[in-house]
Amino acid sequence: MKTQDNVTVVTAETLGAVGMNWGGEENWYLIRGDVSSNDRVECADCNIILEDGCYINLDPGGLGGYMTIWGQNQNYTQDGGLRAHCRQGTSAIGGASGEGVTLTINGGVIDAADFSNGYGISVDDWDNYGKVVIHGGQITASVGYGISGQDIDITGGHHQRHRQYLRGPGGRLLLQQ
Repeated sequence: MKTQDNVTVVTAETLGAVGMNWGGEENWYLIRGDVSSNDRVECADCNIILEDGCYINLDPGGLGGYMTIWGQNQNYTQDGGLRAHCRQGTSAIGGASGEGVTLTINGGVIDAADFSNGYGISVDDWDNYGKVVIHGGQITASVGYGISGQDIDITGGHHQRHRQYLRGPGGRLLLQQ
């Protein structure tokens, strides 16, 4: 189980006060209970902990930037859930680009879909690529193009991407169970 001191707790009641711009590697956000927003949450190198049993629904805005998402265990019925759907032509989760940018998912139940022909999960803007790392969890990246990054490392868990599209131009793709 992931624990951390000095965490901002995000609930349905506190989301407005927390705002839509989360950032900095020293910034940790714990999602508790059911949280929903129509707006896009932007992250800059932040950490998001999905508390067991939580559910955050970001539709139609999605979750932008780059971040580390922490699920609490590998029991998919108890793991926290994140649903990020985007209808804006960008990634449902991610979208930040640049050398050295990494988007990491450590477990959880993640549903990422872009309904405007973008990516479910990505760290690129077609010219500058980062890295996508997935360690376990139940991950679905769908509707648009699946998962995109210069390097894509997927180990353990259950993964589904629609249109069978993983994009890692000139980089490497590592899939392990």
